[in-house]
Amino acid sequence: MMKKLFWLTGVVLLLVAGCTLGSTAPTGDTSNDPSAAQQLLPNLAGYNRTNAESLTSAVSSISGGAALISGNPLLAAVIARIDTMMQCYQNVGAVAASVYTQVDLGQVLAGQMPKLGAVAVINQDRLSRNFLSCIVGGAGASAQAVSIEPCLGSGEKVINNETITYIYGGTDPSFCVSVDQHFNALR
Repeated sequence: MMKKLFWLTGVVLLLVAGCTLGSTAPTGDTSNDPSAAQQLLPNLAGYNRTNAESLTSAVSSISGGAALISGNPLLAAVIARIDTMMQCYQNVGAVAASVYTQVDLGQVLAGQMPKLGAVAVINQDRLSRNFLSCIVGGAGASAQAVSIEPCLGSGEKVINNETITYIYGGTDPSFCVSVDQHFNALR
């Protein structure tokens, strides 16, 4: 019995150490560095930007998402683990994502689809440098035809000697044009 308790304590200590290890950046990378993924997300004129911080908040924001998480302890544990890992990647500037909304109340009331989009930036160098430590640690509108012209895009760029990848998509081509302009202007 004592031997089992010793091994269980050892496993718990390794897990705690792993979580602690994943919450820091042994490489010295931070989300405030000029080539951190967070610093490369565009601020688009006419759009509200909301950072996509965690899987928990994303799942909770959908209808019934909070009940889905709270009703399934295994799913809740998996999502919490992914959130911890994502927080580590965000802390070291390896990954960042934002959702963009251009909500014109007049458009919505007229039954038109508001312009929406999302952009994710991945700093590949920081992802590879911090990979192991983060893994271990870590109604009312009129019924009118809605015209949606979705757009998608991606690219890769070297900024401050670090390779970043960006992925985006939106409900309107003008969103993608704005994102393209932002990344084309980065040097």
